Amino acid sequence: NTMTLLFMDSFDHYTTLTDKWTTITNSPTIETGGRSSSNGLKLDNTDAVTKTLGQNVGLVVGFAWRRTASPVAGAICDLLDNGSTQCDLRLRADGKLDITRNATVLGTSTTAPSLNTWYYFEWMTTIANSGSSEFRINGVSEITLAGVDTQQGSNAYATQVKMVSPITTSYVDDLYVLTTSGSTNTTFWGDVHIEARFPTSDATYSQWTPSTGSDHWELVNEATPSTTDYVSSLTPGQKDTYGFQDLVATDGTVMAVQEMIYAQKNDAGTRSISGISRVSGIDTDGATIALATSYAYYQHVMERNPSTGNAWTIAEVNGAEFGVDEIA
Repeated sequence: NTMTLLFMDSFDHYTTLTDKWTTITNSPTIETGGRSSSNGLKLDNTDAVTKTLGQNVGLVVGFAWRRTASPVAGAICDLLDNGSTQCDLRLRADGKLDITRNATVLGTSTTAPSLNTWYYFEWMTTIANSGSSEFRINGVSEITLAGVDTQQGSNAYATQVKMVSPITTSYVDDLYVLTTSGSTNTTFWGDVHIEARFPTSDATYSQWTPSTGSDHWELVNEATPSTTDYVSSLTPGQKDTYGFQDLVATDGTVMAVQEMIYAQKNDAGTRSISGISRVSGIDTDGATIALATSYAYYQHVMERNPSTGNAWTIAEVNGAEFGVDEIA
């Protein structure tokens, strides 16, 4: 299957937005105020975060959204091509939502989301001069467009997703971005909760070197990454895997698992690692990751259980080990 999940964010495991987002505009923050007593992305007037994701003709963006101020006309989600907006999802002064291209309103929602209430927005768009777009609120289709011009620029694709706020204040949580070009997860997920789970034990492999003590998992389990303690390796083929907290959800569908690895290289030459999963005794490496000389987050996305090729079950996620493998 071709991977289609490009990015997802719970906003519950870091506080520095540049760790995961490409561009930060003004002063957005991660703080309490998200859904389910969790953290969320807080955006005030003209605050924005932008994620660069490569060239994608079709995108699905899903996110929980709540406003704490009166509506003001302005974009809340932009699809851009290298900084230039192709089309956007835009709040109106009456509280409804528009899909627009270059100030041309292509469609308007029936629903006007209420103050201080969480809604789950999903927006699927194909970028083209004769494109398509659909917007859903809480799983209900509000705008459905076909044969409309969603391409403002010369290229029939978007390379970036931008979350922005025209008002003081709005919150974003449980965000995902899919490309529609693939064989798995190419359409709306529905109202989903993205859970951040943390290591709780050492598991099958403890081959990396702890910076202190003997427990490896305690050096990589911070909700906000710390670089004062860590595990390290100089030897290709060494692995470190950990047991994790169980999912909060006890029923439902697991759409994907995303391992976030916070890592750097601190030696000359090239260094590469991969994320690793161990499910039912089977080890599977993810794509090779070339490390930079400063700390950054790297994604290891698993839309299917790597050991079976089938959709994850909750029990399989809870029983799995995840970690890192030094490649070179």
